[in-house]
Amino acid sequence: MSIRVITFIQDAAREDELLSALVSGIPSCELVFRARSLASFEEYCAYAPHESESIILIHDQNSPYAKLIPAHLLRQFRTVDISQMNNSSSEIIAQDLARTIREDHVAQPQARARVKRSGLISITGTSGSPGITSIAINVARELSEQMKVALIDLDQCRRDVAHHLGGRSGERLRSSQNLRVTYALEECDQTELVVVDLGSAPELTQAIGDRRSQGREFLSVMEESETMLYVVQPESSQLHELENFLTELSRTSFAGKLHIIHNKFSSNSRNRAAYKRARSLSDTWSHHMLPWDLASMERAKNQLSTLAESVPRSKLRRAVKELASTIEVDIPATRGE
Repeated sequence: MSIRVITFIQDAAREDELLSALVSGIPSCELVFRARSLASFEEYCAYAPHESESIILIHDQNSPYAKLIPAHLLRQFRTVDISQMNNSSSEIIAQDLARTIREDHVAQPQARARVKRSGLISITGTSGSPGITSIAINVARELSEQMKVALIDLDQCRRDVAHHLGGRSGERLRSSQNLRVTYALEECDQTELVVVDLGSAPELTQAIGDRRSQGREFLSVMEESETMLYVVQPESSQLHELENFLTELSRTSFAGKLHIIHNKFSSNSRNRAAYKRARSLSDTWSHHMLPWDLASMERAKNQLSTLAESVPRSKLRRAVKELASTIEVDIPATRGE
């Protein structure tokens, strides 16, 4: 595992000693930048291209300059304050830094506790447009035949649920008597089933330590969900993402039911092999196949409607309806009345 660090320590001799100790404690450590002053640190943050969430800042809060670092810059990084570390020997420094970086900032997330929200269904999946939004819209439409449904668009990269249903992007609209589109959990009431389009799933390891709103929101909704649908296509790269997601899922506090959705599935040998591999990765979860039916999906999109309205007798619509019927959520008696 590669560890990328920047340092902001005014005592050059102490900084050299710390870096030497760090490299001996973590051979895969990579020094990205050494800040010599507050101005150079601010310039680096402003202009240097980097992924700050994957970099660890080592600084000394006893330094008068370090105390002047703006809070918004500190929040960009995982930080290690070495002001309280024992510097009696390089060996002790190496042990302290290696333990702090590996355990506190990389490997072990803080204890997490989420209260599962009844009637909350989140839909996410792999990258590469596997069909998350289309499935969210059509599953919500099928569920709305039995109860009131709020479809929430929380895709951080592309909020276009309303556009798919004939509205303007970002518009709050009512698709039918029992189905409406909105953009925040706070806008839903207790009489509604909530279906959330979360968009593609990030790496959960990064999301756990992500202080930005995007990572926090995804993780918060996912962990509160009573049911989660994870959409994947039968391709090797997407199966690899599925495998990583399932591995990292155990580090979260998600305690709901997971459905693996195999979208755009055809009965050729390649797709069957991919499905068999996915089952071997996650046989404890429910698996569903949605057939490859480009004509039906394109017709629904062109008409800015759902499969139920555009192609109600299609094989794809029947598969989505069957999927919706298998989703078990705790619905209060007042819902749908």
